[in-house]
Parts: sequence; structure tokens; C-alpha cells
Amino acid sequence: MADFILFTDTGNSDFAKIDTMSIEALNYITEETDMNFERGGLLSIRTDAIRSFCNDAENAHLHVEDNQTLGIVR
Repeated sequence: MADFILFTDTGNSDFAKIDTMSIEALNYITEETDMNFERGGLLSIRTDAIRSFCNDAENAHLHVEDNQTLGIVR
């Protein structure tokens, strides 16, 4: 099960959106990053920072899935 879902099909090639799917993911964002939630509860991330975010999340034992892999449309 994914802790984060990454939405790369946002219509803006410079930014992707991230949705938290677990309390551990929410805690990670609020305690370990300087990211802020947007209206609607999603996080915005520059596409050039995705790899770093995924590596950091996985180092914290959190799993990131892409929405297209999961078949989720936002």
C-alpha cells in the first residue's frame, strides 16, 4: 500500500502533486520536510525534486506510487 500517491499528470510540466495516504506519511511531511499543504490537502512539488523526495521518503520506509501505475485519476 502506498503512503504517498504522486500525480504527475497535472497539466503543468513543472509541478506534480502528492497526496498522503497514511498517518505515517502525514507525520513525515509535517515533521521532516518544509512542505506545506495546499487547499484541498495536496502537496505541490517541482518535477525536478521528485526523485529526491522519493529517495528521502523511501529512506524513511515510506512507499511512493504514481497515480498512473495505480490507475487513479484526479
